[in-house]
Amino acid sequence: MPGSHLTVTEKLEIAALFADGVSAYAIAKRLGRDYATVTSALKTEDVTKHVRAAQENIGLKCIEISDRILSGVCDADIEKAPLQVKLVSAGIAIDKARLSLGLTTDNVGVAVTVRTNSPRLQALLDE
Repeated sequence: MPGSHLTVTEKLEIAALFADGVSAYAIAKRLGRDYATVTSALKTEDVTKHVRAAQENIGLKCIEISDRILSGVCDADIEKAPLQVKLVSAGIAIDKARLSLGLTTDNVGVAVTVRTNSPRLQALLDE
């Protein structure tokens, strides 16, 4: 394959892998392609468009996951250890979503995003 043009399938795979955080070097190694070929593909408009679409899709899925995690928190959960696990998981999903959407991961942005079904937890978050 060295010396041949990238197929449409390879370009889509490059876009998906790069959107998922895989480095250009790792993509080249995985596909058996030259690093320069992969980096050149990442600079083209069609691959860049697919990367952005994939990142947006990842971001939206992470938002859905964090919403599902947080909507499951109730007052009884506050008394249990798994609450910490749920909140950390939701925080990670929120950060991944914000990064995938090209937004900042500062705490102010996350605090605005967090809303729960637990009045006691919400009062703590609002302080």
